[in-house]
Amino acid sequence: MSRPWPHPKTGVFWFRKRIPKDLLALVGKREEKASLGTKDVGEAKRRHAAHAALVEARWANLRSGVRQLNLLEVHAIASEFYEDLIPKFRTGQFSPVFNLLVH
Repeated sequence: MSRPWPHPKTGVFWFRKRIPKDLLALVGKREEKASLGTKDVGEAKRRHAAHAALVEARWANLRSGVRQLNLLEVHAIASEFYEDLIPKFRTGQFSPVFNLLVH
């Protein structure tokens, strides 16, 4: 089991966990790393557990493989994207032409 790892120079804790062998080709890297954004040990443990759950869920999703979405699921995903994008567009934080050309 992995645990929070303090960066030797900054003291900020990090999440580090080796990618399982069966997922190496899909993930494209050997280790999952992310800053936990804290120097407090107790907070690092809480954030580490939360991040570990997200990583495990992502890996389980990768293991389940590709599946076909039904129309309702497609609409739900599009709705989430739309709800996130429209406020950015209204405040000038998103330009369809500029953002699509840059990426």
